[in-house]
Amino acid sequence: MKNSISILIVFLLVTSGLQSADTNSTKFLPLKIGNVWTYVRTGGWPPNNPPVYFKSVVQRDSVFAGHKYYYLTRIEYLSPANGQDGWFRIDSAKGVLIRFGVGLCSQTSYENIDSISSQVNDLSLICLNDTLHKRRLNMVTSNVRWGVWCLDKSFNWNGGPAGRVRQYSQYFGLSFSGYGETNPLVYNLRGCIIDGVLYGDTNTFLGINQIGSEVPTEYSLSQNYPNPFNPMTKLKFDIMSNVKGQMSNVKLTVFDALGKEVQVLVNQELSPGTYEVDFDGSNLPSGVYYYRLDAEGFTQSKKMVLIK
Repeated sequence: MKNSISILIVFLLVTSGLQSADTNSTKFLPLKIGNVWTYVRTGGWPPNNPPVYFKSVVQRDSVFAGHKYYYLTRIEYLSPANGQDGWFRIDSAKGVLIRFGVGLCSQTSYENIDSISSQVNDLSLICLNDTLHKRRLNMVTSNVRWGVWCLDKSFNWNGGPAGRVRQYSQYFGLSFSGYGETNPLVYNLRGCIIDGVLYGDTNTFLGINQIGSEVPTEYSLSQNYPNPFNPMTKLKFDIMSNVKGQMSNVKLTVFDALGKEVQVLVNQELSPGTYEVDFDGSNLPSGVYYYRLDAEGFTQSKKMVLIK
């Protein structure tokens, strides 16, 4: 009898935890400048396509209609019908992931992507004037991802196109997306950098390449090349062995001519060596930009010019 009561108590604690642990919906897609996700895309047409690796970056923020939105690149896995980049926010009061701009909705300047705060089987409208197309929270499960216990929330369509599934992982963001029933197009999260902390496999696809085996004697930042550039350029920097002989906290940031942060290219610990980073200015206007290296008290800046 006592064993039965104990099992019941444990069951109630676990199930109640799954319902109450997600009090902060923003943790299911941590939107902060500099956060990076890397994905592998498989499937689709024609069949037997090779896997494609890409990164998604929170580049900047801005205010629209009184709300702060974050500019997220390469989001075809999240909203493929509406282009590859977009402005997103999570309504912390309602727990809804929202995209600003032209989308599925005709009467508003935004669309609701998913209602992160939903309970299982809850339905949510994508457009306020469209009662046919709804999203449903299909399931909530617990998982250990990269050593961190988290909740996974999976959404699909209700009364709309089949096979459109998205899964958000607490603390890490969107971890899976699938579209289509025959040869589905599937996106899986390989790794991410959240608040400067690296999880999983990211360096291979972030464009951060260690190009020298010798240990530099000092921190330094080289001039980008090519310069001027359109739209791609490379930034090279040296990381020396610090006083304790350990890895260094490194941050490489791009600013516009007014000093506003445009993109954080690197924000993590790196071992001593020479590194090269790709910078893509496709989504930026022509002009003068600055990039700055910060590493263990060292700071150096350089100027570069984007000409389109």
